[in-house]
Amino acid sequence: YIHIINNLGYLYYAADNKSKAKSYFDQYVEEYPNGYNPQDSMGEYYFMEEDYETSLAHYQKSVDLFPGSTSGIGKIKEISELKAENEAAAAKQKNQDTFDRNVATIKTWIKGFADKDLEGQMALYADTAKWSPPDYNGNVMVGLKGIVDVLTFYHNNFDDITFQEGVGLPGDDGAGFYAGSYYPDLDNPNAVRVYGTWTPTHKETGKKVSNKWYGLIIFNEDGKISFFSDWFDVNGIQVQIEAE
Repeated sequence: YIHIINNLGYLYYAADNKSKAKSYFDQYVEEYPNGYNPQDSMGEYYFMEEDYETSLAHYQKSVDLFPGSTSGIGKIKEISELKAENEAAAAKQKNQDTFDRNVATIKTWIKGFADKDLEGQMALYADTAKWSPPDYNGNVMVGLKGIVDVLTFYHNNFDDITFQEGVGLPGDDGAGFYAGSYYPDLDNPNAVRVYGTWTPTHKETGKKVSNKWYGLIIFNEDGKISFFSDWFDVNGIQVQIEAE
């Protein structure tokens, strides 16, 4: 009689009547509380429902009641591996989401530079943000005031500021944003490397200049820029302006 209840549970599950199937599995456990097989069946029910935590608990009970249960031991191993895979996938997705958020912030910063929106750009920085300039200054880290000063200088002296992502990069995709050691591994999605080419027009002379640029931008956990270091040929801009 007891095993008939178990079989009915599987029959109703196969017929896609899950609530009825569950009621039979519950009854099986109630009527055979010290049996390992009801726990095994309940574990399988929750496994098929992809509720791996509950499934694991029932399979563990089945093995506790009968340590020789190859079914229970095998499922415990399988569920543990599935959980590890799911956790790794979730962590990878979280890193990807963080990276995408940071790239969106960088694009907002770039647009703010092109639009000469100083207030909008500065809103993206943390209060304690530091900047390492491209030209040598004795390796002194510059704070928010220095960042405001240099952005204001470029806003005041250049028009038609554009940025092309990834120009000059090897590879076919021309991507302009990388994180961690090698994208898309995203070892550290809060440390984003940016590649591209700036092309503004010098206001006084009307000359269009071009400069390849590489930036390392580090974000804090709140998504604000906490460190900004960039590299480009500062003197090359002046050379292009002064060229006949």
